[in-house]
Amino acid sequence: MDEQKQSNEIPELPPPHEIPIQEPQLEQQHLRRLRRAYTLWCSVTVSAALLTLSLLGVQAVQKMQNGGDGYLRRLILTRVLGIGAERGEDSLLELMIGQVLYPRSGTRRGLPDAADSALADTTQAPSSAQTAPLTAEEDLAASARPLDVYAYDPELVPAGEMPILPLDLSLAEYGSLYISNETAYTPDLAALIERDDVLPSYSYTSATIYPPGEPLVLILHTHGTEAYSPEGAISYPTSDDYARSSDPQENVVAVGARMAEVLSASGVPTLHCVILHDKSAYRDAYVRAAETIRAYLAEYPSIAYILDVHRDALIRGENELVKPVVAIDGEAVAQVMILAGSDYKGAVFPHWERNLAFALQLREALNQNYPHFARPVYLRGAAFNEHLGPLSLLLEIGASGNSLGEALRAGELVAQTLAEMIKGS
Repeated sequence: MDEQKQSNEIPELPPPHEIPIQEPQLEQQHLRRLRRAYTLWCSVTVSAALLTLSLLGVQAVQKMQNGGDGYLRRLILTRVLGIGAERGEDSLLELMIGQVLYPRSGTRRGLPDAADSALADTTQAPSSAQTAPLTAEEDLAASARPLDVYAYDPELVPAGEMPILPLDLSLAEYGSLYISNETAYTPDLAALIERDDVLPSYSYTSATIYPPGEPLVLILHTHGTEAYSPEGAISYPTSDDYARSSDPQENVVAVGARMAEVLSASGVPTLHCVILHDKSAYRDAYVRAAETIRAYLAEYPSIAYILDVHRDALIRGENELVKPVVAIDGEAVAQVMILAGSDYKGAVFPHWERNLAFALQLREALNQNYPHFARPVYLRGAAFNEHLGPLSLLLEIGASGNSLGEALRAGELVAQTLAEMIKGS
């Protein structure tokens, strides 16, 4: 009991001035610990940032090689430089962490969910600075900013639809002599592209080879129902009959009509056949188109060039509809591909190499006038009716992922370049 009383008694404290004061010493120790921790944190952070930046650089190269450079550029512009960004707190470190730790998941690209949703978040109430009207200088700078035709955000694609992926398929870095070759032939491409006897010279345009007023070019469409995606579309409903139409104002026939207009206006008389050779049945469309070509050549022996105008259909990976596109003079333009046939699969086509030379020279001219416009020439084993005329090519103007407007602009540029070649200018 006495022990309990003693343990419960409050010991008598010395006067305040006699209590040892140790607070400054404790504070100094605490500060030293904080400084050491802060120094260590800075070292780790800097090292991690440098390593992350290196990894990001490697991945950036990989993305550009895979055609995803437009999306990466958009991320850097919006999240690092703040151009067009909706949120001012986006940081380079967040971008680097997102790109390195979450490079790809399924069909997703880019940042993790939280960062990606922040990038796409437009529901946050903007500040007064964000809603203020642009100054004249800001408006001019915005209008002068180059068009990014490769911007792509998979998060905006509606569920169940095929995303439309914009890509540069020109492979311009490989030069004018790079082709896609389906055959076992190894033609001398360097010699073919330099041939000067492929097209008649301009001095003959008033002679019997080019009778005055007689048509020189025939444009037709073996697959006339091939159409395009709606203007501004970022996806397409999953369907077996996507991008097809019997309306000549909506399908590839409209592109052929625009090309014929440009050629004729440039002094190259052109005929345009609007028959939809694939409307009744896709099968045997080339057989029906061959009959049309022979009929035109019999009635108009002056025809020296035959252009079978199509649009391509490209699907990549997990149901991604590819849109080959390039920016020309501030506008999105569909890229084009020239298909050259051959006798590899047995067609009687003695002049297929001259025809290939025509394709190579046209592609080179297109890319000289408009860089990255034309994809590599595609040498095929079948003739695709190109053996029926003196010089004949199959042109893929864009693909199903492109819009009709992009294809029309492409058709105009092809026609202008072809007119220059025919006239020797």
